[in-house]
This record gives sequence, C-alpha cells and structure tokens, in this order.
Amino acid sequence: MADATERGYDKTLYHGTYAQDITQIDPNKVDLGLHVGTPEQATNRLKDIADPRARDTALGRHASYYDEGANILPLRVRANNPLELKDVGNWRDSHQVLTALRDSSAFVKNADKIEDMLQKADELLVQHEEIYSGQFKGFSWSESNANRELLDEIRSTIQDEGYDSIRYLNEIENTYGARSAGDPYSYIILDSADVIGGISLNPRFRDGGAVKRAQI
Repeated sequence: MADATERGYDKTLYHGTYAQDITQIDPNKVDLGLHVGTPEQATNRLKDIADPRARDTALGRHASYYDEGANILPLRVRANNPLELKDVGNWRDSHQVLTALRDSSAFVKNADKIEDMLQKADELLVQHEEIYSGQFKGFSWSESNANRELLDEIRSTIQDEGYDSIRYLNEIENTYGARSAGDPYSYIILDSADVIGGISLNPRFRDGGAVKRAQI
C-alpha cells in the first residue's frame, strides 16, 4: 500500500461487480470509465442490479440479497484531478453526459465543442429512434455504436483538459442509508492505468469477515 501511495494511487475506493477480479478494463464494457465509491455504494449497486424476479422486496434492497457471483473489489486509484459533475443518472447515455458537461462551469472554454457534440448527439438520437421504433424496438440508444463513439470522444475531450477522473455526488447509491463517514462521492476513473487492487470481498460474507484473494 505504501508503494501504491508513492506512485499516486492514494485513494481506496470500491467497485461492485460480477467479475472475480480486474485484470483489464474493456472500454466497450463501461461508459466513460470504471465507477468506484464507498463500500455502501458498491453494495447498493449490486442490490439494484440483482435479478428482479428473485428480489425479496419491491425495490430489491433486501439486506442480504445479491445475485450469485457478486463481488466488491477494493481498489487503489489515482484521481488527483477530477472533473466535478452532477450525477447524470445513465452515464452510458452520451446525450445525458454532454448535457451535464454543457452545464458545467469547468467546461466553459469548451462550450463550442460541447455544443457541436450535443447537436450531433441530438441528430443521431433522432435517427436511432426512427430506425429502431418498429420491429427492432428495444435496441436502446445506449447500446448503439454511434453512442459508443460519442462516449469515447467525450472521454478523450475530458482527458485532453488534464482531468483523470469524474467526481459526482451519487444520487442513486447514496440513498437508503448508503452514506458513510468517508467521502460521499463516486468517481469515474477514465484510464485503466489509474486503477490497481488486490483483494475481492464477496458481499454475502463481507460482514462475517470472509475474503477472497483476487489477482488484479
């Protein structure tokens, strides 16, 4: 841990996942990057994405329910220059992310570029809805190649301004008792090189102290 801190990995944050470890982050499997936060946020994220057919409550937040294979990965991250944004909700939707960037005071000098990208997103979103409103209904905009390309362009634009991450006050996983004594924010780590880790905690047994080692 001392070595990681010396190399700038000075924050311990947590990621809820169904992977057993993290050896590589596929940019096509995430939105802008890897979401990390408090243990409570990671735990509640796993509860929210659990199979709704097996949930014990209407909101799927039973104290002990997770899908099989759920893990919480404690990670050491570098997030030394985060861009502050509001929680857009669906970070996989480039249109929502661009709207948040347009409203960000930190990105005023990029206003023209953001507006151009937002206009492009508007046009592509309309085209997508027109094409997939019939027999292909259900293929969401966030799953489209056009949206993926915009997300990649957004990430590059943010990194070009010197930001290594995004920090936001999580409006979903911070609810129903998720706030801890630590940092209430969530982070999106933009570059996989800024993430390292070593132990995976299975949330079914986390309170009992059982841990499972993972090579990350």
